[in-house]
Amino acid sequence: MTDIVFLTLPKVDLRAPLIGPNVLKSVCKLHGYTAKTVDLNVKLFTETDFADYTKWWLRSDLVFTDEQRMKQAWNDRLEKISYGWVEELKDLNPKFIGVTLLGSWNLPFARNFLPFVKQHMPDVKIVVGGPGAEHYSKIKNKFDHIYAYVEAEGEKTIIDIIEGRLDAPGVNGNPPEQIQDLNNIPFADYSDVDFSKYSSKWYTPNATSDGCDWLPITGSRGCIKKCTFCNVPLLWKKYIYKSGERLADELEYHHKTTGINNFIFTDSLLNGNIEQLEQMVDGIIAKDIDIKWEGQWIARGEKVMSQSLWKKLSKAGLKKINVGIESGSAKVRNDMKKGVREEDILYTFQQCSKNNIEMVPLIIIGYPTEGEKEFQEQLDFLHRYKDYSHTVPFVSIGKTMGINPDTPVYNHFEGEWHSGRNWKYEDNDFKTRIERWFKYRDVAIELGWRMPPGMDVNPYLVEEYKKITGIDLNKKYKGNTY
Repeated sequence: MTDIVFLTLPKVDLRAPLIGPNVLKSVCKLHGYTAKTVDLNVKLFTETDFADYTKWWLRSDLVFTDEQRMKQAWNDRLEKISYGWVEELKDLNPKFIGVTLLGSWNLPFARNFLPFVKQHMPDVKIVVGGPGAEHYSKIKNKFDHIYAYVEAEGEKTIIDIIEGRLDAPGVNGNPPEQIQDLNNIPFADYSDVDFSKYSSKWYTPNATSDGCDWLPITGSRGCIKKCTFCNVPLLWKKYIYKSGERLADELEYHHKTTGINNFIFTDSLLNGNIEQLEQMVDGIIAKDIDIKWEGQWIARGEKVMSQSLWKKLSKAGLKKINVGIESGSAKVRNDMKKGVREEDILYTFQQCSKNNIEMVPLIIIGYPTEGEKEFQEQLDFLHRYKDYSHTVPFVSIGKTMGINPDTPVYNHFEGEWHSGRNWKYEDNDFKTRIERWFKYRDVAIELGWRMPPGMDVNPYLVEEYKKITGIDLNKKYKGNTY
C-alpha cells in the first residue's frame, strides 16, 4: 500500500513536470510516509494514438478549458482512457490521492475525472490543492468525492491531512498560516519522473516527445508589490524567500542529479529581494554551475540594480526575464499601483540588450481606466521601444483584462461585472477590449515585435468576438489560428 499518490492532471505544460507534486512527495517521505507521483498529462500525450489529440496541448486549443468541449471529449475518449489509469492507481493502492489544480486548464477535466476515480476507488481519500482548489472551497458541499481541499501552501497541510487533522490551518476552509521559513522545505524528488516523455516543443502542432530540457524552481512566495489586478497578496500575506545560498545549492543539486541545466523560477517576483538575488548569483558563479535560468521580474532602476549586478546576472546564466510592465501608459500603471517608472523600463531594456538577456514584456490590454488616450499610449510604447525588439522573443498580451473576485480592482469596481473578462466600465466594454487586443497585435507585428509561439491569434477572443458581433475574425487572420 502507498500512503499517497500525487497526480498531475491534463492539461498542463508538457515541457517539464510540475514542481508541487514532487516537492510534496519529498515532504511526505521526510515524515516517514510512502509517496509517488504520476503525471497523467504526460501519459495522455505519450500513450494515446488519436490522430488529432496532440493539438489539445496547444496554448490556443479550447478543449480542456471549455466545459462543453471537455464533456464531449470525456464522453468520446477520455472516460475510456481513465479506466486504464484507475487500474494503475489500484495497483498502487493509495490511501490518499493528491491533485494539484492550476485553474482553467485542468479544472474541467478534474470535474469529470475525480468523481470517476471515487466511483471506482470508493475507499480512497481525494485531496485537492493549488489555485484551482478555490473552485471546491466555495461549493464543497456539492463535492462529496473530495475528502479535503487546501487553500494554502501544501507542505505542512498535507501532513495534517494524512494524520487526520482536518481542523488544521489551511484545510477545508480553515484560515491558513503562511510558512515562514522556506529553507526547511526539502528539494523536489523527481525519482518517479521519466524526463524523456516530455516535449520541449509542446506548443507546436503534432509535436512528439523530445525530452525535458528545463525544470521549475521556487525561490520565494508572495510579492513586494500590491498590484490592483493581482490576488497574490491574498494568497501570501508576506513576501517570504529562501536564502540565496540555499537556492544556489538547490540549483546545483538538480543540475547534478538530473543533468538538466535550464531552470524557470515559479516566483511571482524574482528580483523582489536584491540581496538574496545577488547571493544566489554569487553562489552560482562560485560553484561554477553551468546553467541557464529565467523568471518573473519587475523593472527597477540603477540605484536598486546596478550595472555590475546585471553583468553578474548574465555571467551566472540569467537568460530571460518576464517583466510586468502591464501598460505603456504611466497613468494606467499608477492606477494599477504598479510602481514602475518609465526610466526603470528604459533602464531594464538597456541592460537586457547590453548583457544578452531576453526580455518578455507582460502587457494587459483593457484595464478599466484605459480609455482611447491610454490605449494610444499602449501603442506608443511599441514605437518607443522598437529598437530593443531584438532582445524580445515575444510580447505577452494575455486575453485582455480579467477582473477576478477578491482582487482590489474587483472590490472597488463601479462598472458592470458579469464574469472575469466580461465587464464594462464607462466606454470600456469587452467588444472594445477585443478590438484593441487585435489592433495592438497588428501594430506590434508591423513594427517587428513577435507574439508568443502558438498564440499569434487568440482563439478565445475570436470566439467571443463572434458571439458579440457575428463577425468571424478567422477570415481575416486565416492561417494564424489553430
